[in-house]
Amino acid sequence: MAIKSYFHALLLVFISISLLACGGSSGNNDDPGPVQQGQFIDSIVIGLRYETLSVSGFTDAQGQFNYRAGEIVRFFVGDVFLGEAVGQVIITPIELVAGATDENNTQVLNIVMFLQSIDDDGDESNGIKITNVANNAAAGQSVDFTLAEGVFETNGAIQVLLSTITSSNGEARPMVSRTQARDTFRNNLLGLLAGKYQGSFAGDDAGTWSVTIDTDGNITGVSVSDVYGSDTVSGSVGSSGQGNMDGTVGGSTFSGNFNRNGTVSGTWSDGEDSGTFTGNRISSTPPPAGGDSGSLSIAGADSSVVGMSFTPNLEPAVIDFNTGNVAVSWAQQIFTDSEFESRQMLFTFNKNDGSLQSIGYLRLTGTSPTNPTSSYSYQLDCEFAAPACASITLDIGQGQVTFSTTSLIADNETDATDAIILNGTLRW
Repeated sequence: MAIKSYFHALLLVFISISLLACGGSSGNNDDPGPVQQGQFIDSIVIGLRYETLSVSGFTDAQGQFNYRAGEIVRFFVGDVFLGEAVGQVIITPIELVAGATDENNTQVLNIVMFLQSIDDDGDESNGIKITNVANNAAAGQSVDFTLAEGVFETNGAIQVLLSTITSSNGEARPMVSRTQARDTFRNNLLGLLAGKYQGSFAGDDAGTWSVTIDTDGNITGVSVSDVYGSDTVSGSVGSSGQGNMDGTVGGSTFSGNFNRNGTVSGTWSDGEDSGTFTGNRISSTPPPAGGDSGSLSIAGADSSVVGMSFTPNLEPAVIDFNTGNVAVSWAQQIFTDSEFESRQMLFTFNKNDGSLQSIGYLRLTGTSPTNPTSSYSYQLDCEFAAPACASITLDIGQGQVTFSTTSLIADNETDATDAIILNGTLRW
């Protein structure tokens, strides 16, 4: 197989792994539809038991769970029922409580306090891990998360259960405070909203807008009127997603909701003029507590299209072929309502002798990974281009690779036109 064909095949396999959940089709009229993948976030919650009518299991190292469209997903620690919600891309404790909008809901915060308290190492910043022994310790148990503030944290049965669960991990710990749980969860909710957004507005005036939300909820950007030109806007968004932005010229005000699924909608006004605005998140920060996989800068003629930087926002996928050969794939994925963009970096090496094998970068856009509307592919084969690979430093022990002005050749059978140059470090 030619090197370019090999990279297309292997990179597409990794894209399929990261975009699609495992599961097949029965091939008949009773097919319930494809398995989809969501993520449970307080911090990332690992080892949380879930079940739907068709699938069940435990959330993985990224807090991910499987479901089919329209299914209710129920979540448990052992037999302690946390709540349920319609399957979706992101589920937090807020979605488990009817009418809740943020971390200030008492029932939501009770769930958050419970989850943060049973984390295996007591440090939710690196994810909340519910171990097998913790799930076993909660077998046959139940918790009333509707208890009032002050009652929940002093309930004797809950205190005993927490002691049993945390002791199963080696050390009994008390319940985290309500204030600590609230502040931590709020920061994680803001992290889910962080990213770059763009869209349009219409009504008495029309145009486009583009803003960035940082992890503190601060909004900065610009609106561009078809009639009056550009205007700098700034504001803030709360953990519920309610956001407000004001312009510096003409008194324009935008007020709306930024959803965790990446959509935005609201209204605007400017004196006597008014209308509506909509948009989508076009790039996002890594999931909270998901770990830092590093980043690369990308130079070259194609970088304005394929990305001037590559910062993975999914956990690296690692395949050890048990022959000494290892493949690591990092993914940066961007979604809108109608299209996806996937940027994928694949690196292969031999762990026995530390030899480098190949590097590939693939950027796809389209409605699905199997139906791309554009494809940009770049490769470097270290067997045939050893001098170029001398710019790469591999540290297997630390699980990282550093590129120093490393050139990847364009695959001219795709839309790629010229080499791209990589600088930076990626970790797995």
